[in-house]
Amino acid sequence: MFGTLWFWLLCIAAGITIIYSLEDEDWGGTGATVTLIVLSVILFFFGSKTMFLSIGNFMINNPGSTIMLAIGWIVAGVVWSFAKWHLHLSKYKQEALEGLKDGYNWVSDSKFEVNKGRIIAWMTYWPFSLGWTMLDNPFRRMFNYIYGRVEKIYKSMSDKALADVKAAKQKFQEEQAAAQEARYKEKNKK
Repeated sequence: MFGTLWFWLLCIAAGITIIYSLEDEDWGGTGATVTLIVLSVILFFFGSKTMFLSIGNFMINNPGSTIMLAIGWIVAGVVWSFAKWHLHLSKYKQEALEGLKDGYNWVSDSKFEVNKGRIIAWMTYWPFSLGWTMLDNPFRRMFNYIYGRVEKIYKSMSDKALADVKAAKQKFQEEQAAAQEARYKEKNKK
């Protein structure tokens, strides 16, 4: 299965699911872990067991390298989690200050204790989190910039549409009132 179209589609689907779970506020690292376990089981039973055996043999035969890789992974994850936490706080602070989240309790949601699972997920799955952040943030900033430049045009269009609706509603109400007054006068003539 390794190297086939199905292998790559499976890996892409797993990568998307892991990234989604890391970005989703409710899923967190649990979704990423479940996805990785399912991917590993599928690859083990339907793919090449030799890949898994090779990884196991490397770990057994090279304990020093394995420990150094693990330490490197942990250090990189911790460093990334600080950077991601800073980006996370900046984003929510900006949204709170702009009033984009009415009723949003930024103070409690910005506490690190509340976000322990999220921070641990960023540490554990840092390559996915880092990769998505590097792809997503520049595009998000670009489109926010563009939106900011054309925001007045959208507002003008919206205001005109609402003004047309208000005018039509006012005319309808006046016609209804006139018709009701005419019926009342007609009824009182009799």
